[in-house]
Amino acid sequence: MKVSCHVCSSNSIVQYRKENNHQILSCRDCHLLFLESDESSFNKVNDKENQDSDSEFKEDYWGEITRQSEENNARYLATHKYFVNRIIGLFPRKTPINLIDLGSGFGFFVSRACRAGIDAAGLDTSKKATMYGQNQLGLKNLFCTSLAEHAAMNKSYKVVTAFNFLEHVNVESIIDMYKLVEPSGYVLLRIPNASFHRFFHRVLCAFGLEHKIPHSVLATKPPSHLYGFSRKNLNILLENVGFIEIQICPSPLSDSLNRFNYRNLVSFISRFVYIVSSKKISISPTIYIIAKKPA
Repeated sequence: MKVSCHVCSSNSIVQYRKENNHQILSCRDCHLLFLESDESSFNKVNDKENQDSDSEFKEDYWGEITRQSEENNARYLATHKYFVNRIIGLFPRKTPINLIDLGSGFGFFVSRACRAGIDAAGLDTSKKATMYGQNQLGLKNLFCTSLAEHAAMNKSYKVVTAFNFLEHVNVESIIDMYKLVEPSGYVLLRIPNASFHRFFHRVLCAFGLEHKIPHSVLATKPPSHLYGFSRKNLNILLENVGFIEIQICPSPLSDSLNRFNYRNLVSFISRFVYIVSSKKISISPTIYIIAKKPA
């Protein structure tokens, strides 16, 4: 195929599967999953950081998405607390920390970080979501702008976070993330684990359940998700831009709305496998990455 990998530039690309009328490609060398598309249309249609993200939705969408986001915030309280503590633990005690959260949405994580004493700000392209955070959560440090525009302002932060963000945007956004991190600072990413979602899809196919149980190898069907990342391609991506001391770990999952919280069981099993394998195997549906910018 006359296309190269968006991470390692390999030309060894195969068609993996088709979902939602989009062809998903796979790199044989670094195992990246990405959509088949020419570069111009890829940027025009899918690079959501440079779009007015409100324009594609009808007004009644926002009532429903606000309700869902408030419910999700209740489910993610423990997860947000975990990452706030993880960030504080990166620095010596009482070190002042400033942080920017990319794709901050309604600002729930920013609010949690601020309550923990972090000088936290958020960045999102949705005016409605940003206004919710400003008016309902009292956050004055949410900016409605693109990552590229904010990176061009030469601001820097000890920590740049991006939760469920990188899989939605052009992979070159990692360059702007690097610009925002101050020397000796960190980036913290949380993304779906493509290794898990590939494996789960193979299990569904083996039992003839792929048409009965909706599932995407990208975690969410394209074009909402553009990429499927895993350990090898993430290491290449972050090293190429200049990050060091890369850690890739199983992520805690949000709480379940069901009485039996299967997510806790999945988190426990994936964490156990991760530790037993000397931190080499992650079977968690979601992973997080911490990487440092050199001094």
